[in-house]
Amino acid sequence: MTVATPYFRLTLPNSVHSEDNYGESTKKCKVYDLISFVYLSLQCPSDSKLKSFLRHTLETIQEINHLYIPQQLRHLLNDEFMYEYFDHLPHIKKLVLSDQIFTPKVALSASRFKSLTTIHLTDVDVRESSGEAELNDSNDSILLNTNESKIDCSDLTVSVQSLVSFLDLTPLVESLIMDNLTFVDHITSEPVPLDDNHLQVIGNYILNLKELGLSSFPVDKRGISCMLNRCTSMRRIIMNNCKSITPEILFELQVEYPHISFVCDHTKYSLQSPEMFKYRYD
Repeated sequence: MTVATPYFRLTLPNSVHSEDNYGESTKKCKVYDLISFVYLSLQCPSDSKLKSFLRHTLETIQEINHLYIPQQLRHLLNDEFMYEYFDHLPHIKKLVLSDQIFTPKVALSASRFKSLTTIHLTDVDVRESSGEAELNDSNDSILLNTNESKIDCSDLTVSVQSLVSFLDLTPLVESLIMDNLTFVDHITSEPVPLDDNHLQVIGNYILNLKELGLSSFPVDKRGISCMLNRCTSMRRIIMNNCKSITPEILFELQVEYPHISFVCDHTKYSLQSPEMFKYRYD
């Protein structure tokens, strides 16, 4: 069950069919009082009994596996609150972040999620050089100890420099979804066409990648080969609505890379590569 508020959205698994475990009062406490608990916790001395009570209450919330922080809330909160907020939710598995959330302290806070496996960036438009510099000034190793395996940056407007700076923080990522991604110049903010240089730069930061989503992405056969020559662990590429990928080009790719599963609009007209990867595209 997904519960939405003006501040955040939480997904509570099996809440509809587990009334004994998720009573109405419990659900209201978890959803509507979470922000208030964190605010109260910030106001308490570190050694106070109330602080201990609030922390214990928040740590018992183990069922939340999807945390969404929209821009309406993010603009009102400072890094101190985000640090405390993340620190109270150690069991988050999927983190959905919107707007310009790339600050060193927020990234450090997210690294506390030892169960985190998916980061979804939505509505992020990284066009200001100041925001990019802020990310580049952060410690490159702050996300090394986390378990992120999938990053979804579909429909983003971003500079190549900002994208690779973020990828540099998540070297263990195995799945990268770049559907309908738009690149802009990091100085002028003007859209820039995709070329081999961009793909080469990105390829240097996704050497461990096993799945790549390029649907509605302006990539051609040479660009795909450029990525595959660097990503030797690649097992699955999704290329739906890629106009330059014809059935003939798809066949050539399957012959050149028989260990990779290519999924696109023409797949039904030709043979799939034999090896399938574990990820499902959803």
